[in-house]
Amino acid sequence: MRTGIRWSGLRTKIIAWSFVPTAIILTTVALVGFYAYQQVTKDLTIQSSREVARLSAGQLASGLSDYVQPLTNLARAASISEQDPISQRAWLAQASNRLMIFDGGVLVLNQYGTVVAAQPSQPEILGQDWSNRDYFQQLIHMPTIAFSNVVNDGPDGLPVIVVAVPVTNVRSELVGILAGMFRVDPDSVSLLYGSIVKLRLDANDTAYLVDHDGMVIYHTNAEWIGRNLGTQPAVEQVNSGKADALRTRDPDGREIVASFAPVPGTPWGLVTERSWQTLLAPGQRYGEFLFLLLMLGLVVPAIVVTIGVRRITQPINRLISA
Repeated sequence: MRTGIRWSGLRTKIIAWSFVPTAIILTTVALVGFYAYQQVTKDLTIQSSREVARLSAGQLASGLSDYVQPLTNLARAASISEQDPISQRAWLAQASNRLMIFDGGVLVLNQYGTVVAAQPSQPEILGQDWSNRDYFQQLIHMPTIAFSNVVNDGPDGLPVIVVAVPVTNVRSELVGILAGMFRVDPDSVSLLYGSIVKLRLDANDTAYLVDHDGMVIYHTNAEWIGRNLGTQPAVEQVNSGKADALRTRDPDGREIVASFAPVPGTPWGLVTERSWQTLLAPGQRYGEFLFLLLMLGLVVPAIVVTIGVRRITQPINRLISA
């Protein structure tokens, strides 16, 4: 009886000393490998998101030229460059079909910042001094193309964003500006919103465009248009001129990866968000497969070692019994 117990204990020791270290090593290797895979996946995901945001912002900036060109062509017209408000109003009315892309209307300001013409007609704002507008000040100092933040310069004070180009005379002197406006409204169907939709972003992504103050110009969830997201970490960074991606939380508290990039030539920033759980889903499937392999790696050697030790000890037990 004692001999049987002794050899049974010996068998257990042999199994333990031969298998347990192997199991520990296998488990450690599996966990380290899975952790390394997750870290690499996270780094590649963030890097990829950063590049997608940067390319999308560049694509959006290129698309804005479609809205600048009609204004530039009109600004070169002789009747607009003449400092005659009546001629300017008449020319705007004649060009109304070409300016329909601006759902917030088109204005002409003279070199002093006074509103002298509007299409559609807005008699109530004619003669008003708008020289304090940022886009007017920008063109005064550098007569190129100006894109505004969200401002309440639309019809009846509605929020709009402004695309402004300089109006010059034959001596290339600034004699005013021509400003086209896009409404910032959840119900708007402006072509600008269409340009953002065409960026080919992933269906699972949330994308939005903000101005330099954090006001939402466009959002895939229209309810957020017109709200201020300036306190969001991604918005704060993109408004400081950075293009990057970070792991953070959205206003609803969900864990996300937010990638962002400034839109070249504008004070705007493009932000895309994707659920962190969505990004980790492929890794979780890999983890389940790895766990199955680990179990097989532990169970199969255990069975093999147990059978091998039994075949070794059984003849010895029979010899002792004999």
